[in-house]
Amino acid sequence: MTYANIPIFNRLNSKKTNNLDKIMATVKFTVELVVQRHQLPDFKRIAREMNAIVRADEPLTLQCQWFFHEGEDKWYLSETFPDSDAFLHHLTHAGPQLGQLLEIAEVSRFEVFGELSLAAKSSIASFGVKYFTLWEGVSREHLAYL
Repeated sequence: MTYANIPIFNRLNSKKTNNLDKIMATVKFTVELVVQRHQLPDFKRIAREMNAIVRADEPLTLQCQWFFHEGEDKWYLSETFPDSDAFLHHLTHAGPQLGQLLEIAEVSRFEVFGELSLAAKSSIASFGVKYFTLWEGVSREHLAYL
């Protein structure tokens, strides 16, 4: 099967070098938070405020999604950024909401997948972050850059 006649593949090939650079710099975060049941309404309100900021002011935040475990006591924040600068921008804009979340929720796990700058690492060092280095894989996130 040939993909030469499919428009999206033509655009991919024409932008291949820039897209590959962007894929290699992508940084993903998974944060597990423990929330007491009586804090859930405030937690959800603050998380929604944070997402509203991301929608309005952070076009480089590729993903900011919230998941919960059955029983709603464990919450997971999944975020993806094209690079460390976009992550630091996110901390600046959503910082007040993140601070409020940390007053009512405990970070029980913080994982970073990809390479961060020293400035970005130092901004989250107090959370006992576990870092993972990319070894091998396939990512189609580059389609967002077309």
